[in-house]
Amino acid sequence: MAYRPTLMGTHGMIATEHYLSAEAGMAVLRSGGNAFDAAVAAALVEGVVNPHMHTFGGELSALVYSAADRKVFSINGNTVAPRAATIAWFREQGIGLIPWSGVLSAGPSAAPDALLSVLDRFGTCRFATVAAPAVESAERGFPMHAALRGPAPKYLSVDFSIAANAENFARHWPTSAKVYLPDGRLPEVGQVVTNPDLARTFRRLITAEERAAGDRSAGLRAARAAFYEGDIAHTIAAHAKEHGGLLSVEDLAAFHARVEEPVQCNYRGYDVYKCGPWSQGPVFLQQLALLEGFDLGALGHNSADYVHTVTEAAKLAFADREQYYGDPDFVDVPLDGLLSKDYAAARRGLIDPAHASLDQRPGNPRTGAALLEGEEVFAHTIAAHAKEHGGLLSVEDLAAFHARVEEPVQCNYRGYDVYKCGPWSQGPVFLQQLALLEGFDLGALGHNSADYVHTVTEAAKLAFADREQYYGDPDFVDVPLDGLLSKDYAAARRGLIDPAHASLDQRPGNPRTGAALLEGEEVFAARNWGPGTVYVTVVDKARNMASFTPSGAWIPSSPLIDGLGFPLGTRVQTFFLDAGHPNALVPGKRPRTTLTPSLVTRDGQPCMVFGTPGGDQQDQWTLQFFLNVADFGMDVQDAIEAPRFSTAHFPTSFYPHDAVPGLVRVEDRIPEAVRDELRARGHTVQVNPAWTEGDVLGIRVDAEHGVLHGGADLRGEQSKRMPAHVCAW
Repeated sequence: MAYRPTLMGTHGMIATEHYLSAEAGMAVLRSGGNAFDAAVAAALVEGVVNPHMHTFGGELSALVYSAADRKVFSINGNTVAPRAATIAWFREQGIGLIPWSGVLSAGPSAAPDALLSVLDRFGTCRFATVAAPAVESAERGFPMHAALRGPAPKYLSVDFSIAANAENFARHWPTSAKVYLPDGRLPEVGQVVTNPDLARTFRRLITAEERAAGDRSAGLRAARAAFYEGDIAHTIAAHAKEHGGLLSVEDLAAFHARVEEPVQCNYRGYDVYKCGPWSQGPVFLQQLALLEGFDLGALGHNSADYVHTVTEAAKLAFADREQYYGDPDFVDVPLDGLLSKDYAAARRGLIDPAHASLDQRPGNPRTGAALLEGEEVFAHTIAAHAKEHGGLLSVEDLAAFHARVEEPVQCNYRGYDVYKCGPWSQGPVFLQQLALLEGFDLGALGHNSADYVHTVTEAAKLAFADREQYYGDPDFVDVPLDGLLSKDYAAARRGLIDPAHASLDQRPGNPRTGAALLEGEEVFAARNWGPGTVYVTVVDKARNMASFTPSGAWIPSSPLIDGLGFPLGTRVQTFFLDAGHPNALVPGKRPRTTLTPSLVTRDGQPCMVFGTPGGDQQDQWTLQFFLNVADFGMDVQDAIEAPRFSTAHFPTSFYPHDAVPGLVRVEDRIPEAVRDELRARGHTVQVNPAWTEGDVLGIRVDAEHGVLHGGADLRGEQSKRMPAHVCAW
């Protein structure tokens, strides 16, 4: 039984990631606006009250069903790479992965044009009307909520809250500190926080709209020009230059969001629509095509057979995503083949009901073959042949290369002299672990006892944090090796090991000073990407449907622009610096985005809209929600609250693009017997707390009775990400 009720209404419904944005959208509906007006209003408020998940400088992927047109449209509000952003430039700077934070990974702010485009093409209101709630929230303030303040629970992979980023704001980003650390202090829950610069930015667009001659559309075009061609654009470009970015006024002036045809498939009578392969949207459809060949109801909801089958289908679909998806203006994406029923049937045969696959297995949608053969698999390796794939390796490089005979590094451990290769390898991390462990009586702990495993694991965490922070080629990097291997440094670091609690943080030390913890410098430990996105969905009385996934320009990833009140997005980080990859960096190209709203019709009539934050997991969590409704007959809130799972088998879209083959994350409400059976089939099972997998919102249209059914996930509130809310009328 669900903890929250499925809400019902007849006139309209809205579900968002914050109660204030939901109320803003509902107010627009009640005042005569349509679903698209309400969705724009709510999205603008989301950028004020949930800035750790999205701000006005970010992006938007959206799907809309226009009742007047009786048709679904896709809104491509994805950013593009700046003109100066080339693979060659990054390589010249010695950058192998585009960084996740700062301004170097910024493209043009796409959300403003996307929202204005929706308003112009599908809405009925002026920008001044839909922006009014956001102006009020920014100007007069909103109460600080627990998710924004933080800190987030330790089990979340990344903490986007103000608490987690307060030190960085205070030390390095004064424009961010001015807003989010008022009076130099972390605000308390319930304290009213304002962003007057952002309010003034909105008012500048409203003024441009009011001064424009002509109709509503002319006013919206004037608002767009005020952002992308006027003083705002010059302020953005100056900010980017000041912080070492590549974004220019020319990039901003040339940017335009697009209204496009969506991609779609039919699953058991449901017509399911997604954004194109510039997003990860088609991967949802590929999963459905694979799963249509199984009787999921007979497998049993969240049984071992069910979780295994859905997970294995996800692996196959995401392998194709990695191999083929990209901006179709730059890449030949074989979309017809990828979505073909025959291709899905061939690929379905690769799913072994008894064994989990640990391989990355793209198919060949151009020939219909279940497995790709004779070509590079991008999920496995980069550039099998450097010249063929646009690499930089030359005959001169080969002729000049020489291996070396060098002095090893070594330490003494209880009378044993242990030797390893230098810090151009990870060899010294072995010695650092020994130095830490020498201070413990491991024999007394007991071999493989809980105390032993805990102590060795905690020592490894400390040593590998130093590896990530300091190791590199000593011909090019000053590696403080003497300090790293010092007994005194090991003793200081050893004190960080808590015998009763596991550390969930990346904690490098400072071997140059001997301090146990590094302070005041950037920690370079690789990050997994947490769910940094919001979702807004609205259905109105005419049964227009809006499915919006705004994201990007998160306050932890980039400093606020002085005078504008929002940061730039960092979506360019999702590009690969491998010219052969379909998502390779090219100036003007759209990065493959994870933002992936969903929209469903049935028999030509509006049926469902749903979405979630969550990066690469979005089309796994929403798939399970949809299957809960379509195959298991659940009502909306029950389908949202049912236990969920996801896999990290494939490379992530975000820095550092890592993969964990075979890993399945399950909420602990999935029974232990199911988890044991999954392990027996070869899955690596990670058990997460009960309410952590996603934050799904959804609305279903009951055309027969003229009733809307809606629900909002309590996971966002339980895990301190966002206070999701649904309103019915």
